Amino acid sequence: MACLARRHPGDGLQADAERRTTWRKLKGAARLAQVIDLHFKDGIQEEAQRITA
Repeated sequence: MACLARRHPGDGLQADAERRTTWRKLKGAARLAQVIDLHFKDGIQEEAQRITA
């Protein structure tokens, strides 16, 4: 996180904390999207197997 502080000198701790929070939310959303994507693909494969069986 030090790289963020260096990139925005004199920005203050509040803005730095906001950037960290935003980054955490983005990472969380990406992880959630991955999980949903995997479940979705599994569901499609199961449905395809059921139809072709």
